[in-house]
Amino acid sequence: MRYVRLAEVIADEPINHLHVESREHFEAALDAFEGSVVVVAHDRAFLRSFALRTLEVREGRVMSGA
Repeated sequence: MRYVRLAEVIADEPINHLHVESREHFEAALDAFEGSVVVVAHDRAFLRSFALRTLEVREGRVMSGA
């Protein structure tokens, strides 16, 4: 098996259906990740736990820093 270092992660609702322990492990992994992360999520508390910048799509428009 080859080890490959990722530069980016793209995830759509990655914590849906995870139990608390799995969610905590996932959040810790994102926090430790040194690359770029793009996440689509409705859980603002989850996003605030690691995001440096957020964008919100509202009525078909992208709102920066929402």
